[in-house]
Amino acid sequence: NSNDQCNDPAPSVPHPCVANAASKPAAERYCRFVTDTRGPFAACHSTVDPQIYYQVCLSETCRCMGATNCACKAISSYETVCRTKGVQQLGTVVDECGVCFGDGSTCLQVGATCQASGDPHYVTFD
Repeated sequence: NSNDQCNDPAPSVPHPCVANAASKPAAERYCRFVTDTRGPFAACHSTVDPQIYYQVCLSETCRCMGATNCACKAISSYETVCRTKGVQQLGTVVDECGVCFGDGSTCLQVGATCQASGDPHYVTFD
């Protein structure tokens, strides 16, 4: 009977953090910022429940093998929703240089100077 196939349960797909267990510690380390009661988004917890965003963050980060860009996208979506809902006093996981989970050191190179040396007809930069 062809209807029997419709009654079969769908095959279970393992959670990405089970399938990529080695990525789970990194995912938890990054994604905890969403639910941390003392973290950058604590002011939003009473307005927007962070749990679904935390779960999505874990799934996406494990699916990406622990890559920070996937965690950052998931966390940024929570931040965006919080800001849209008018939550004030929000922090962020993006540093002043625009780097997710950065420490601000990548923009220290701005303003570096070069000096010319050698024969004025042939200019090289050291």
